[in-house]
Amino acid sequence: MLDWIKTGKRGKWTIEHFDVSQDQAALESYRNRRIFPGRYTRLYHEKRGVVMSDGTSEMLDLHSLENALVYSDFTNGACHVNGLGLGIAAKMILDATKSSESIVYIVEIDPDVITLVGCQLHKMYGNRIIFLNCDALEYKPPAKSRFDIVWHDIWDELDPDNLSQARMLKRRWRKHAVWQGVWAERTLIRMQYD
Repeated sequence: MLDWIKTGKRGKWTIEHFDVSQDQAALESYRNRRIFPGRYTRLYHEKRGVVMSDGTSEMLDLHSLENALVYSDFTNGACHVNGLGLGIAAKMILDATKSSESIVYIVEIDPDVITLVGCQLHKMYGNRIIFLNCDALEYKPPAKSRFDIVWHDIWDELDPDNLSQARMLKRRWRKHAVWQGVWAERTLIRMQYD
């Protein structure tokens, strides 16, 4: 469970903590979704359902970002995240950089998510986090900008169709990123061939 994030509601969005029992974990495992019994946090939209959680599978999909954080030098002190969600990726980056000069820019399309989640991150990190309320698929990086890490996570579900958008984003950011990654990219590539 993300003990640093408070539950709350804003517009059509809710952050809530929830419990997974031994039986529920077994059922999810049967459905080929990994989750262990315990307490978790999710970002829920009243029409789209669960958009993000800190469940086992979803956290494993952040593995490539974790590896990049371990091996990055953070020479520019700036990183960029497309999609806020529960703020897990942004928090991972900010905790890894430690420098008070490091900044994470976050593009988030929904102002209610920025208010609900972003305000909590802003209380922890202050001016080290900057929110841009716009569509990541339309946002263009500033000319000559350079980021140590660029992370793309704008999708609600694992769908191989996300790969075309992911490839477009990676092409757009290629000249602006030392390293860039996409949420669950390997899983999506595998799903393409199943």
